[in-house]
Amino acid sequence: MKKENIKKVYLGEDLKSITIIPISDMHIGDPNCNMKLIKDILKTIAETPNMYTIINGDMCNMALKNSKSDVYEDKLNPEQQIDKLCELLYPIKDKILVLGSGNHEDRIEKETGVNIIKYVAYRLGIIDAYVDNMWYLFLRFGKQHSGTTRGVTYTITGYHGAGGSSVGASVNKVQQMTSIVPADIYVMGHTHKASITPHTVYEVNYGNSSLKKKDSICVVTNSFVEPGGYGEKKGYQPLSTAQTVIELDGTKHKIKTMMEI
Repeated sequence: MKKENIKKVYLGEDLKSITIIPISDMHIGDPNCNMKLIKDILKTIAETPNMYTIINGDMCNMALKNSKSDVYEDKLNPEQQIDKLCELLYPIKDKILVLGSGNHEDRIEKETGVNIIKYVAYRLGIIDAYVDNMWYLFLRFGKQHSGTTRGVTYTITGYHGAGGSSVGASVNKVQQMTSIVPADIYVMGHTHKASITPHTVYEVNYGNSSLKKKDSICVVTNSFVEPGGYGEKKGYQPLSTAQTVIELDGTKHKIKTMMEI
């Protein structure tokens, strides 16, 4: 993993808890993009104290003539999609922990060499949050019961995602990351099949020659695309837009996840 994609964020010792809303697959420009839902989620993030987000790709649809998406159906051209994305993210720019691209944005980079998510990061003034591939986040905040100001550290890793034609395949895909690097939370999008799955392994303690159980959470985020278009033409099952939510405690190492409909 590239050094530039390893992020260290300290949010302060006064936070007793925070909430993270991981977001991917908005597909701005797609005629079936649920813009009202997008605005509602972003408004909630902007107005809720101690609420943050991870932006994990496919924010813009970016249909091209040779892509699966129909370039003639997009409601906004590529430049308009970028402008709309900047407009939507600006009110929460200081709450974005990670900003990465997906395969739809990568279409533009492949055709032109222009990385539009990096461009968006510069426009928003948050280039430090930008990642160009799989990322790893050390997130620290709060004050433990012992009184130490070191707070609690959580490790979160992810990438936009790939594959996952079924819910089971989608879960298997996000769990593959657990064999790459240890973390508390694994985040993936792409499949439009939201899910939250616990994962457990044993870690070796070489100091006392013992094994310790390590629990983690695998999260696949939802999309903001309603039924219709390409998916409907292919006969795909309509998918839920239920939002995945992660809550982290700042007084002890405790993770709570849920899905909101």
